[in-house]
Amino acid sequence: MNPDVIVVTSEGWHWYGADGRSRRIDPFPNLKAPTRLMVAFDNAYIGVMRFEGQAQYAAAFIERQVRQEGWLEGVSHVVLHHLDRVHGGGIAFYTAVRLDAWQQFHDWASRQRDHCLVYPLGALLADIKEGQCRVVRSGCQLRFLARTSEGLFTQDAVAASADLDDIAVAAETLGGDLARQLGADEAPAVEWIALDSASAEDEDWIAQRMAQRAGVAVSCAPLASYQGLEGQVLTALPVCVHQLATREAINKPVDKLAWWQETLAVAAAVAVSALALVFAGMGEYWRQAASEERAQAQGQLQQLRQLRSQFQKTELRAQRKALRAADEFVGPMVDRAPFAPARLLGDVEAARSEGLRIHRVLLDGGNNEPGEDGGQGSDEDGYYVIVDGQNLAGGRDAMRQFLKNLRAQGWRIQPLEPAANAPGSFSYELTRVGERA
Repeated sequence: MNPDVIVVTSEGWHWYGADGRSRRIDPFPNLKAPTRLMVAFDNAYIGVMRFEGQAQYAAAFIERQVRQEGWLEGVSHVVLHHLDRVHGGGIAFYTAVRLDAWQQFHDWASRQRDHCLVYPLGALLADIKEGQCRVVRSGCQLRFLARTSEGLFTQDAVAASADLDDIAVAAETLGGDLARQLGADEAPAVEWIALDSASAEDEDWIAQRMAQRAGVAVSCAPLASYQGLEGQVLTALPVCVHQLATREAINKPVDKLAWWQETLAVAAAVAVSALALVFAGMGEYWRQAASEERAQAQGQLQQLRQLRSQFQKTELRAQRKALRAADEFVGPMVDRAPFAPARLLGDVEAARSEGLRIHRVLLDGGNNEPGEDGGQGSDEDGYYVIVDGQNLAGGRDAMRQFLKNLRAQGWRIQPLEPAANAPGSFSYELTRVGERA
């Protein structure tokens, strides 16, 4: 679901349709499609407040201070956009709006046939993380909210006119306020959101004027293009509003639940359709794969039958001499495989315990010349390995583990006179099990 968006400012109501069209509309219309409404309440007060006490009473604390300070006339309603709990209290970013204005929008949204979520303008600023800052420009008015390790900071600035140079001056003023609030050590990532813009180049120029004054880097939210009655309209609002969560709206819980259910139903329908296509494709794939596997199996079975027939017809008696020669060639290679340098050194290194140093690994023996009786040399003429090293730690556990590891690898161990006189020196003769007695 991609609902329409309406923005309400002091200049009126502006509608942005899902079909890419835009126009001004009369206040409080009868909606014909699901809609998100962004309201810049007249005479609303947006601020940050630190309070002491339980967080559940934050709205009451703020409403009392707003009334005592005279920021709004009459009874007000407080919308908490962001609340950080700290020891003994908290810090809140909020919008305080006159109760009658809030109730008017609240009741109008409840009467609509199609669901409508209503957001105060401050909701666009609230979803930031530590080390981030967000600026919203609505016509001549600019406001930022920054979140640092010290807490939340907000400030606004108003341009003298809608002229581009005047707006740039207001942006520089806001940049100076941002620099003073954050200090020299803070350099947040700043996101710039324009509710209306003449061009992307102009908006980037204004944002850079603020960034240079504040000494920070800035990125502009993407501007979507709409076709209005007087030409092209650029705004970042619809993209940003669609990213807001349902919980940030001021609607009653039952209206939020209805919107959520409707959104979920559309998403579920899309998901079911996608799964149906996926399963249909998988079914066709596995059908073809099974057919190919059956064909391959039949071919392999035919080859196996041919090989079996050839084997049954083979006369092995004539091949005995060749088989014996092959065995005599391969046999020594198999016997000597454990003494290949890479394998031999790998066994010794793998068996070595921490605290042991290996000085030398020597391969010796291998006298396999025929004996006096014409046969092969005895087992005593086989290969063997001499390992010389030193136990630097001096403890027995390292040596015990080293010898245990070698035996587990299939080596028989016989101690020799150490080749060196240094403390902890050792020498061992290693033979493969079954090679030497």
